[in-house]
Amino acid sequence: MTPNRRIALNVAATYARSAYTLALGLVTARWLFLSLGETDYGLFGLVGGLVAFVTVVNRMLATAVGRFYAVAIGLGRRKGMAKESLAECRRWFTSAICVHTAVPLVLVAIGWPVGEFAVGHWLVIPADRMAACVWVWRFSCASALVAMVNVPFRAMYTAKQEIAELTVLSMASATLNAALLFYMVTHPGDWLAKYAFWHCVLATVPPLVICVRALCVYPECRLRRDCLWKWADVRRLAAFAGWYAFSMTGAVVKNKGLMVLVNRAFGAVQNAAMVVASRLASKANVFAASMSGPFVAAIASSFGSGKRDRVQNLVSLAGKLGGLVVALVSVPLFLEVDEVMRLWLKKPPADAGFLCACVLAMFFLDRSSIGQSSAIDASGKIALEKSFSGTINVLSVPAACLMVVTGNGLRSIGWIMVASMLLVVTARVVIAERVVGLSVARWLKSTALPLAALAFFGCAFGSVPRLLMPASFPRILAVTAASEAVMLPFAWFAVLGQRERAYVREKLVKAFRRAVPPADGERPDVFTMRAMDEGTDGGGLAK
Repeated sequence: MTPNRRIALNVAATYARSAYTLALGLVTARWLFLSLGETDYGLFGLVGGLVAFVTVVNRMLATAVGRFYAVAIGLGRRKGMAKESLAECRRWFTSAICVHTAVPLVLVAIGWPVGEFAVGHWLVIPADRMAACVWVWRFSCASALVAMVNVPFRAMYTAKQEIAELTVLSMASATLNAALLFYMVTHPGDWLAKYAFWHCVLATVPPLVICVRALCVYPECRLRRDCLWKWADVRRLAAFAGWYAFSMTGAVVKNKGLMVLVNRAFGAVQNAAMVVASRLASKANVFAASMSGPFVAAIASSFGSGKRDRVQNLVSLAGKLGGLVVALVSVPLFLEVDEVMRLWLKKPPADAGFLCACVLAMFFLDRSSIGQSSAIDASGKIALEKSFSGTINVLSVPAACLMVVTGNGLRSIGWIMVASMLLVVTARVVIAERVVGLSVARWLKSTALPLAALAFFGCAFGSVPRLLMPASFPRILAVTAASEAVMLPFAWFAVLGQRERAYVREKLVKAFRRAVPPADGERPDVFTMRAMDEGTDGGGLAK
């Protein structure tokens, strides 16, 4: 399979999975809210979310491992370098296994008692819910431990751009979770600790399946005895991951710090608004990653194979598709977020709609520059970008505290979230030009401004039904139809370049030909990949 076709397959598979899990998640989130109740729902998100402090080191090591895998695989695409590529992959797999066995045990050994102390002595938790919250924390730690050990195997799937195989397990897990949530909402009871146990099961079984599958399929997943605890490689992983750790720690401090701030300042009930927003954020992030995620490994592999023109074009296309998908989904929701919240949750928490709108704006900004972030990671020169983003995210917490202390309400936290993301994206694009040579002017002209215009026209046309109709489900449908009617053609002619349109047309034609075979003697006109592969301008995919 050619690299371009593999990217297309991964995009299609992850898009279908994300659409399925997003639709299912929007429905089941309401079931979870109704079955747990407002207080337990907020506590589940607060206590279970604390495990992010334990897994932050694992996440940054996972990124580092995936980067070294992908660059090594890209090396194998150079003529006569296949054996060297295989040995290099096994070298980094061995180092990853060593690190992801020792580090998780240390993190859980430290984080487990610290988390239980925080649950029992620091967080504002009703006395009758204390025991259940302790079990939520314990189950969260157990699932985090398994996820950490799984990283070297899952990262191999991503680095080899065989993401499509992971979609089956993800969709099966989402379906099983939906089945339990339906049972919970139809059988009222005390579900907090029980649901945490079920969530732990779903978080541990699929990773174990991935480990076994990777050992059977990939020759790269073999240990090299000469690389066991090779400290030079561990130091290289640590050097890359150290700056990533700073950035990711800043993101965790921002997300969880703001949630703890809401808990301390407004109480456990208001945590439900933050939890609703964060859950919508996770669904939106997965949906956006369905378009831009498959490009991350492709950018690193192209960097390793020395194809800098292809890197430039993949960066442009990743930002366009990532921002485009978020805009198509989020603009109608942004306009009708309060009514959607009312229909979704019946009695939504106060300010939940506004916080969700801020989350959508954050992801729109982030995904428009995801290509620049991936290119910086592929180059390995990440210190400047990660240090800046981590600092901005950390500073957003005291900024939010200042807003709350000066008498501003919960909405001020949403404005802080958007402002910090805008600063991070600006710095990312500027640093990408300095480190990797990606032009800021080209990003503004080909990605940022077209996406901004797309969102503006979508909001403008979508607002017309809001002025003419009362709040209702038919108005949501009318707003969605109006905004999509202008955004889809605008995206086709103004956001996508000529080569990108040719690429999409080719895929549509091929799909149609498979569904409707040509008559005997008819010679179909076939679009070729040459338009996408020749040259470097216009955002096409170069070979």
